[in-house]
Amino acid sequence: MRFVESSNPGFFHHAALASWLRTILDGPEDFDLALGLEAPQQGQTRFPAGSDYFFRVVGIGDRGRELIASIPDATRQARAWDAPMPFRNNWKFEAMETWMGGEPVSGPEVVLDAQELACQRAWLASRREVILRFVSPWRVLRPKEQRGRAKGDARYCRDAADLAADALWLRRIADSLISLIERRGGKPPQLPDPGSPDATLDLFWANYAYRKGDGRSQPMGGLMGEIRLRHPGSLAPAWLDMLVLAQFLAVGQRRAFGNGAFRILDECGEALLPVEGMGGWLERAMEEENLLAAWRGIAGESSGEAEDEAEEEIAGSEAEPWDADSMRSLAGRLLRGEYTPPPMHGFVHEDADGGLRPLAAAPLRDRVLQRAVHQQLSPALDTLMNAASFGYRTGRSRHRARDLIQSLYREGYRWVFESDIRHFFDSVDWERLRVRLDALLRDERLTRAVLAWMRAPVLYQGRRIVRERGLPQGSPLSPLLANLMLDDFDHDLTDAGCRLVRFADDFVIVAKSRAAAERAGELARRALVDLGLALNEEKTRIVPFAEGFRFLGFVFVNGLAVEAAPRRADDAGRIPEQSWLARVVHEQKDARAQSLEAGEPVGFGHFEDAGQMLVFCGEPSVVMTREGRVCIERDDARLHEVPWSHLDGMVLFGRHHLTTPAIHAALNAGVPIHLASSFGHYRGMIAGPDKAARTDLWMRQHELAADEARALPAARSLVESRIRHMRETLRRREGVAVESLSEMDRLLARLPSCASREELNGIEGTAARGYFGEIRRQLDPGWGFEGRRRRPAPDPFNALLSLGYTLLYAHVDTLLRADGLLPEIGFYHRPRSGHAALASDLM
Repeated sequence: MRFVESSNPGFFHHAALASWLRTILDGPEDFDLALGLEAPQQGQTRFPAGSDYFFRVVGIGDRGRELIASIPDATRQARAWDAPMPFRNNWKFEAMETWMGGEPVSGPEVVLDAQELACQRAWLASRREVILRFVSPWRVLRPKEQRGRAKGDARYCRDAADLAADALWLRRIADSLISLIERRGGKPPQLPDPGSPDATLDLFWANYAYRKGDGRSQPMGGLMGEIRLRHPGSLAPAWLDMLVLAQFLAVGQRRAFGNGAFRILDECGEALLPVEGMGGWLERAMEEENLLAAWRGIAGESSGEAEDEAEEEIAGSEAEPWDADSMRSLAGRLLRGEYTPPPMHGFVHEDADGGLRPLAAAPLRDRVLQRAVHQQLSPALDTLMNAASFGYRTGRSRHRARDLIQSLYREGYRWVFESDIRHFFDSVDWERLRVRLDALLRDERLTRAVLAWMRAPVLYQGRRIVRERGLPQGSPLSPLLANLMLDDFDHDLTDAGCRLVRFADDFVIVAKSRAAAERAGELARRALVDLGLALNEEKTRIVPFAEGFRFLGFVFVNGLAVEAAPRRADDAGRIPEQSWLARVVHEQKDARAQSLEAGEPVGFGHFEDAGQMLVFCGEPSVVMTREGRVCIERDDARLHEVPWSHLDGMVLFGRHHLTTPAIHAALNAGVPIHLASSFGHYRGMIAGPDKAARTDLWMRQHELAADEARALPAARSLVESRIRHMRETLRRREGVAVESLSEMDRLLARLPSCASREELNGIEGTAARGYFGEIRRQLDPGWGFEGRRRRPAPDPFNALLSLGYTLLYAHVDTLLRADGLLPEIGFYHRPRSGHAALASDLM
């Protein structure tokens, strides 16, 4: 068909298509007994005038052949429709083609007879494993004893568990065909008991409704996804015949409307019938106009138009001129399957509540490609999303979520179940994601591209981190895919009557009683288990509205909702367990443990770049700004550059030169610049008023240091660390007395019972005397070292020690100030005038 007017048919087309076809054929009573159809361009929600549209129709017997043959004339004689249906007299017939080859034909051809059925049965029986991929919603009735008095969609199976028992999935496929055979006056075959076929089901609920011409809504949602059947040849031939026939005719309730269509593939992807759809997703995404819009969107984020600080960090300052030739080349490689996504660059973002978010951003051009795909997929997939989802969706926001919660309170809801999904973004299973993309979009190239982007490794601090699951926070596609993965969860809860409000992986369920909130919580737990996910039990609770709760930056108390300043999260500063950053930390710990076992030297005072603080020393250099980046140059050579937006602060040791534009750029970006001498002595800072004082942090530091019950464990840990390091240094030197090491062990064993900092000081002093005593025995007598002495140093070795301590003390003092802490307030060393006690602690 070819549209002569534009049309917007929604994501699923088959119900509207069946309605149109039934109407132009004058509503034959035997329509569902003679015809079946499929809409391979499902998902495409907009067809401009001049667009071609393909649909497949299969006829049963002579009556089916007759109806198909009459379609061309029926389309030409179709009357004008009063209702604005998506398919009406807004298109015209163009051609009829063969089912498999796409060759023009004048009428229907036979695609399945007894001989072909035998061939396809043999093919199916010879496979080690096959996949039944459901590409339109399959409405499967529950067994009668489970349905009870349920009405509407509650009568239908909702997930894989409903169909797995007693091979219900296989029996329901056969039931559809047996019913069709009997209604046509035939005699169905006798099917033996199938036993327990070896099958794995990964099915999800796709919700949609068909709006009739009179405006009434007809539910058409059902299960989609895959059933993986191993050793199909173990089934009786009659069962294999049923599977072959069913993929031509579709199964389940409303099969005549195109529901319940599926394809059979083997483990190599070979199939009996065409698997790919005709949506042309990737081609449309890679059109130059769409790529240019994607580039402008990415450029907007780089220029400060991002929705939040994390997006702005990801965008950085990488905006550059549009290069049509370069983007066309990348798009061509992607379409040909020759494109491999580059690694993402990892960095850590601290949220306003202190929570750490490991982000991963692809290079600019790769992000443009991802955004181009997002621009095509998002409007289509959004039509399937549940109304309870408010995150990352056009026209929805946290303010809309707030309004709904307040509205529900006015309706009498007084209790809240609040929680989030544990490590959601880092836990998404890629195979489950593939199943959803393949079933809904039917575009293998698109699925491969999306999964390749999700699987891209992360580069961080010189490491290449290979990930095994998850949606990278920083990918333009991740928010959309997150909603896609959680849509099944949303429908499970809302269809059970729960009033869910979800924003990304955070959600609340409001209820009219505590008991109802508890039941909703159990439903949420079960729904997440089906997805391989779990609740974050640490953040799960049930509270009344009167007690108040926080959600999406608002504090809700009864019917009020007030914007609230972020408070420090319980997990502030904690690295998410399943993230790529956690893997880096674990690898570092493992490497350190292995080096200790292997007897390798341990580097005490190891410095790690957190990626947010730029520390610069050395010969005098010039600090300037260029196109949103801080640049450091010396003798016309550029030594370092980084986007201002990636910095949390800058520390300059020595007499470096700051240009006036660089100072203004730092102030605009909120990046404080700390100045220190080349020996580390702190001089001062250049910062805006919001960065100059950290009163809240200072008060917290004062409070903790003054509380002996909290300060003592910190002091004990510091002393323990120093003694262990002294012991380890001695252990690695030859000729050290065993008694000295044993004495260190005895001192370490006494630490847990220390009840005051004075006791700790005594133990540390004893350990230091023993340590320097062993050092004295190790040194050549020519150094004249008799033990640690200061003010003045009596020998060269003590003088070098004092110099080293002085430099280290000054540098630690400066870095503490750069981090906003008060160096004068320590947890072990007592404060005294002019002494940076916390610097001494950390030394």
